[in-house]
Amino acid sequence: MSYDAVMDEEDRVSPKTHAVFIIFALSIAEIAATADLCYVKEGNCNTELGAEFALVVGLVSFIFSVSLLAMYYAYGAHFKTLEFMSSLFLSLIWGAAMVANTSPTGPFNTLDNGYFATWGCLIASWYFFYLSAQRLQTFLDREVVQHNASLAIIFITSLFEFAYAAKNCHSKNSCENEDAFAVGVGVISFFFCLFQLMFVRLGAPAGIVCAKPIGLMLVLLWSAGLGSNTSSNGPFQSPCHHANGFFASWLCWVASLQYCYNSVFKPESHTKSYDFGENTAFIAPHQDEPGVYGTIIDREQRPLIPEHQ
Repeated sequence: MSYDAVMDEEDRVSPKTHAVFIIFALSIAEIAATADLCYVKEGNCNTELGAEFALVVGLVSFIFSVSLLAMYYAYGAHFKTLEFMSSLFLSLIWGAAMVANTSPTGPFNTLDNGYFATWGCLIASWYFFYLSAQRLQTFLDREVVQHNASLAIIFITSLFEFAYAAKNCHSKNSCENEDAFAVGVGVISFFFCLFQLMFVRLGAPAGIVCAKPIGLMLVLLWSAGLGSNTSSNGPFQSPCHHANGFFASWLCWVASLQYCYNSVFKPESHTKSYDFGENTAFIAPHQDEPGVYGTIIDREQRPLIPEHQ
C-alpha cells in the first residue's frame, strides 16, 4: 500500500475514532450520573424516572464504543457494514435515551451531569452515523450543510420543541394558554420548514418565491414563541427545570434570524436566475450546483409555464 493510500485511510478513520472516543467518555459520565442517582441520591433505581433504562443504555453504549475503538486500533476502517450498523444502533438508542432521560419525568430533567452526558452522546452518535453513512454524508454536504443549515436546524428543533411541549402538557394533564401556544408554535414551524425543504430539494420555483415570506414568518413566529415560552408564566421559564424546551426555543429563534437574513439579503450569490416573461418562464442553465434554495438542473431551456396559444 502506498504512502498516500495509508494517509487517506488514516484521514477517514481519525474523525470516526474521535467520535467513538467521545461516545466512550460520555457513556462513562452518563453511567456515573445514573449510578449516583440510583445508589446515592435515591437509594435505588426508580423505574418511574427511567433510571434503569438510562443505566442500560449507558452500559450498552460503553460496550459498543470500547469494541469499536479496539477494532479501529487493530484493523483500521475495514469493517464498513459493521461500522454502519453500529453507528445506526448507537444513534437510535441515544435518541430514545434523550427522550426518556431529559423529559419532564425523566431522571435527568435538570441541568446536571446526566443531562449533558445524554445530549453529548446523542450528538456524538449522530456525528458518527453521519461519517459512516457515505450517501447521507454526501447528501447533507451538498443539500443542507452548505446552503440550508439554518432551515434544517429550525425543522429538527421545532420537532423537539413541540414534542417536549406536548409531553409537558401530558404530564400536567392539561394544555391551555402558554402550554398550548408552545405546542402550536412548534407544529406550525415544523410544517412550514418541511414544505420549504421539500420545495428546496425538488428545485421547485416555490422554493425561491416562498423563501422570503417564510423567513420573515419564522422570525415573527419564534419571536412570539420565545417570548411566551420563556416568560414568567411560560412552560419553559427556566433552563434548570425545562432545559430542552428552553434551549429549543432559543435555538429556533436564532436559526430563524439566520435563515431570514440569508433569504432576504443574500439570495443572489447562490440562486439560479429566472427569466419570467409575460407567459413563459425559463430556467437559466449556466449553474448546476446546489444553491441556497436547492438544486435545479436543466441543460435545455424549457418552458415551466406553457405559452398560451
